[in-house]
Amino acid sequence: MSAPTLVDFAEVVERFDPVLGLEVHVELSTNSKMFCGCSTAFGDPPNTNVCPVCLGLPGDRAPEAGAGAPKRSTPAASRRAKTASS
Repeated sequence: MSAPTLVDFAEVVERFDPVLGLEVHVELSTNSKMFCGCSTAFGDPPNTNVCPVCLGLPGDRAPEAGAGAPKRSTPAASRRAKTASS
């Protein structure tokens, strides 16, 4: 079995459209988690502020964003994007 041959960079750029994704982790000052009503209280015993939704268990319900989270996350993302593009 022979080793695979490398494709020329120019050919790759011509054939494919690169797509980049970012995963961003933020901590918002909300009283509940993003997709459920579980508390975000610091210092509680481990695994006490959880439910099937925030554990990612199947079959509970489709997650919906909490009321305060989108209002707080959108301005934060906008400020970050402006800073990064400068």
